[in-house]
Amino acid sequence: MRYEIEWLLECLLIGVKSPATYEHLRVNKILPLPSEDTLRKMISSMSPEFGFNDFALQCIKRNLKKKSLPERYGSLMWDEMSIR
Repeated sequence: MRYEIEWLLECLLIGVKSPATYEHLRVNKILPLPSEDTLRKMISSMSPEFGFNDFALQCIKRNLKKKSLPERYGSLMWDEMSIR
């Protein structure tokens, strides 16, 4: 795989927040961003379900394992969302 999964998730977030900015960064090679087809394939491989996203929780768990105990303190907050 050319891209790390964490980087693909960050790219997906950029694309959701501002598709025009994502395309500008990609076309002008400011950041090494994957094509929209790559992101679309990634999204289509995820199963849409209600409730907690196990994949996201596993990524958070893997990231927190690398941190010391005081760095692990925090909270998760959910808010309403809009779907494009």
